[in-house]
Amino acid sequence: MRENIHGLELDKRCVELAAFALALAAWSYPDAGGYRPLPELNVACSGLSVSVAKEEWKQLAIGRQNLRIALDWPYDTFKDAPILGSLLDPAKTDAAKIVQWQELSAALKEALGQEESSEQREVAVVAHGLSRAAMLLAEKYQWVITNVPYLARGKQDERLRKFCEKRYPSAKNDLATVFLDRCLELCLDGGTTSVVLPQNWLFLTSYKKFREKLLKNDTWHMIARLGPQAFQTPMWDFNVQLISLSRGNAVGSGTGLFVQAGSAGILRGLDVSEPRTAADKADGLLSTEVKSVEQAKQLENPDARVALEELIDLKLLSEFSSTLAGSYAGDSPRFIRNWWEVKSNNDDWAWNQTTVEKTCHFGGLSEVVFLQKESGEMCKLAQEVKHLNHAAQNWLRGKPFWGRQGVSVSLMRDLYVSIYVGTPFNQTTATIMPTNPEYILPIFTFCESQDFNAEVRKIDQKLNVTPATLVKVPFNLDHWTKVAAEKYPNGLPKPFTENPTQWIFHGHPVQSDDPLQVALARLLGYRWTAELDSTMELSDEARTLVKRSEGLLPLADDDGIVCIPPVRGEASLPPTACSTCWQEPMETSGPLTP
Repeated sequence: MRENIHGLELDKRCVELAAFALALAAWSYPDAGGYRPLPELNVACSGLSVSVAKEEWKQLAIGRQNLRIALDWPYDTFKDAPILGSLLDPAKTDAAKIVQWQELSAALKEALGQEESSEQREVAVVAHGLSRAAMLLAEKYQWVITNVPYLARGKQDERLRKFCEKRYPSAKNDLATVFLDRCLELCLDGGTTSVVLPQNWLFLTSYKKFREKLLKNDTWHMIARLGPQAFQTPMWDFNVQLISLSRGNAVGSGTGLFVQAGSAGILRGLDVSEPRTAADKADGLLSTEVKSVEQAKQLENPDARVALEELIDLKLLSEFSSTLAGSYAGDSPRFIRNWWEVKSNNDDWAWNQTTVEKTCHFGGLSEVVFLQKESGEMCKLAQEVKHLNHAAQNWLRGKPFWGRQGVSVSLMRDLYVSIYVGTPFNQTTATIMPTNPEYILPIFTFCESQDFNAEVRKIDQKLNVTPATLVKVPFNLDHWTKVAAEKYPNGLPKPFTENPTQWIFHGHPVQSDDPLQVALARLLGYRWTAELDSTMELSDEARTLVKRSEGLLPLADDDGIVCIPPVRGEASLPPTACSTCWQEPMETSGPLTP
């Protein structure tokens, strides 16, 4: 406890609990003698701040000029301690050139014993606490272990955000990665840090420079991907990992706590993200196969992404296509509707392709967006929030792909795909657009296969995948061209669906996922958009069904009411009605009657 266990914490109450837990562990340790006096614990609060006047504070220097000057630093810097905490580094300040922090701590301890008034004593207590924290923050350690705080850059306090930008520019996008950088700073050369933190930084493009820095300058030992639901206590469902790295580029030399003979330059890892409970993940850590990859080769991966499996040495999909994220309306309840909620001849609304629940040829075609020919209310909103760098600025994102055929990818979980039909598409999807129209068939065939999801997940385990990642996977054009020729000898199918919620639905109840609902809608005189728009691209089968639907006459009279009598058992059809669910409309001299 005197020489080996050190602890820093932002919250004062947590420090008190930690000190009590350490003392209790020491007193109850087997054969250690029970209760006894303990050495001063190396546990301090890094979140203390100074609230007294500066001159009153500097009186603690007790006539020592160097100490008086050195006290300027903790006074000025620890003002932000409740925000910055353990990110503060006394060793990088000018005060460190004047006085050793051990000397400062000893002097303040002496002052603490001399102060008589309660006010002076309170100041000395805070000063001593700050000096202890500063001393621990300035030390170097062999092993730093922690569960770092998680906070995206956009949600950080302005002072914290500016501090991270200045001191940790490559790690600044999340407080978690900033703390990983700080933990490595706290290590001796060859010292190791083992932390719990989100795993997204291993593959997101925004952390490319940070990954490159760590892969080049430090030694990676072990990664354990825990995935979601890895905590026993209720909290936000992060995709987290356990990771151990050593400070310094020991590739080829093999230093650090976890390096064994012959393992230099080898990164090992395992994945227990599939189990759904913390207990199952814990069991998986003991039984799951450990994979090994070369650390240096991670720099050769797209964007230096860290993968536990060797990536196939092929050209990337990005050489044959590009990708764009979809648009963001900024106020969805205001600008987004289902297509059946607006009049089909209203030019203010545009089709809006969205996600699909499973891979299919055509899906996600149930919404419209209030674009008003790009000059209406949405445009006005984008201009109003322009100075805020608001997401509404992305209201036309994806427009370069409009009017072309590509692959629509739903960005969550299993990356389900469908054929992109050339309309605006929303932010929950991304579109892969071939650079050559001849590539659409092999690219779609690849994307609808399990291989696509597997390759993407090797380099991006985030729940919602970054759109740019989709084309940074290996793609064998020759192979998938052959597969596509066998699967689609006549090319990709033209629009057809049996789902009546899609705007390309033909309107006939026979070939429908919900024949009863479609039949009832037709009885009331409802017509689908595909029936009313002769220019809409449809498959030959869909267009045939549209024509056959023309003979299905409505039964509603002028008041819009249709009488549908309840029946039990087999119901007989009227003599002029169709005998097989309206499959072949029979000739009749007038409208069908019940």
